[in-house]
Amino acid sequence: MKDKKNEYFLKVCETGNITTAAEELYISRSVLSRALHEMEEEFDATLFTRSKTGVELTESGIIVRDMIQSIEANYNYAKDKLTDVKKQNSTDNIRIGITPTNGMTFYKRYYTDFVNKYPDITLYMEEHSAFDISTLLMDRSIDVGITPVVYGDEYFDNVVLYTDKLVLGMRKEDPLAKKRTIGLSDLSNLPLGFLSARVPMEGIVKEYISAQHKKANIVVRTSDKELLHRMAAEGSCYPFLTRDIMSAWKDISYRQVSFITPSIIRLIWPKMSVIRPGLETFINYMTEKSKEYKTDSE
Repeated sequence: MKDKKNEYFLKVCETGNITTAAEELYISRSVLSRALHEMEEEFDATLFTRSKTGVELTESGIIVRDMIQSIEANYNYAKDKLTDVKKQNSTDNIRIGITPTNGMTFYKRYYTDFVNKYPDITLYMEEHSAFDISTLLMDRSIDVGITPVVYGDEYFDNVVLYTDKLVLGMRKEDPLAKKRTIGLSDLSNLPLGFLSARVPMEGIVKEYISAQHKKANIVVRTSDKELLHRMAAEGSCYPFLTRDIMSAWKDISYRQVSFITPSIIRLIWPKMSVIRPGLETFINYMTEKSKEYKTDSE
């Protein structure tokens, strides 16, 4: 919408000299004179009085100058507002509810790359149980959830992010470390450790041990993963955690439990929620990135 003739006209008004204005505009004097002449024909009015020393605005010229300056001001205001709208649409704060065993995997696979690619979108992660995530989503207290279990899945859209293998940790010199997998009979009398937010595998372990007419020996339930690490290193407990978390503990061995199938971790969000631009960007990114991981694993 920028009109070169308006720009030329205002530059002549500013300098009071056609030659000087042409030099500052990097155009020839003849091109500038022609543009001014066309404007005078358009408005059917003399806009400048010319003399050997320069030009001065006529009364008609002042009216045209004020009009063009008003147009320029409105144009710049509109551009600034559009920039604000674009910026508002590209920025957002996204609240993520995530189950305790999945923070590390999400961080390594998705978080770092996303924040580098979209620096104007801020991610906030909160640890919650799978049940609480579903409730918080319905209350709009969080925007999305990352969880292996969806309560009320008819209310949520979802994208499969990855498969999460759950393992049992032990000291490297522990006899169980020599086994390829851990069976039900191995768990019956072990001092077990879980995270404080109850996870589905805990119920599965309890159920299997209960079927043997025994009670699961859970000696610690904590939100402190490092405490589980230390207790495992000292032989005080055998923690259940994801392989991604356990693999960072170089002094600990881990083995998959034979009767616990890998969990399918999903990104979920309410079907009826309004998807604002920043959140849409995040969901689309997670969807496309998950396809990459699926392709790599095939």
